[in-house]
Amino acid sequence: MEQQKTLVLDDQGRIVVPQVIKERLGLTPGMTLVVEAGDSGDVRLRREEEPRLVKEGNIWVVDGEPLEDLIEFTSRERERRHAELLKRVGL
Repeated sequence: MEQQKTLVLDDQGRIVVPQVIKERLGLTPGMTLVVEAGDSGDVRLRREEEPRLVKEGNIWVVDGEPLEDLIEFTSRERERRHAELLKRVGL
């Protein structure tokens, strides 16, 4: 059975998702959502599954299908982790 919930656009055109729905669907700030329009006029919202680096043993591997050049993805992920580490140590 498909569940439905009516969402409202705010005065700036943003979709407001109630907290209970965000929690149930695992939606978090910064997550990318994709709006798809079907042939029959229906609209669907889905999470875009972005690849991420995960450690397996002593190596880092891509979890998911890379959506871009792997070198660019790895470089961006390295920079993100570097910035996170600097923030943690207060630099």
